[in-house]
Amino acid sequence: MDWVLEIKPDISNKNEIVRALKQCISVKKLRRIKGPFLVPQNKPPHVVDVSRQIPFFLFTQKSKANYLDTVYEIIAWYKEKSVPKEEQLDAIAVQGFGIINNIKHRDFYYYGWSIPEGEKEGWFFESWESKSGDTKSG
Repeated sequence: MDWVLEIKPDISNKNEIVRALKQCISVKKLRRIKGPFLVPQNKPPHVVDVSRQIPFFLFTQKSKANYLDTVYEIIAWYKEKSVPKEEQLDAIAVQGFGIINNIKHRDFYYYGWSIPEGEKEGWFFESWESKSGDTKSG
């Protein structure tokens, strides 16, 4: 298995998002058989180890009206359950809207935005409607 795509039609419903988050934790405990996703050269060992995990993506047709409300609900659930960032989902694609990425280590930060090093981890939003993206760390 190289990655998992979970499809939930409506994650504005808390029960649906929680089910997906629980399934993600199970998937994140798995490791790639063929080796890490990243080439170990020039990457810290902890980053290579994280790349051995199975990426978990969530696709939905509907989230809360304000995408930040969805992100805040996810962050609150993770904090309540003490879920380490390595066991958290990687991204949520909302049809016709954009992608919410969970950048867990600054070594995985790939945006060209000029922001301080300490802010290159967290939740980032990429709109499919424009070239600019909003950022929100959590």
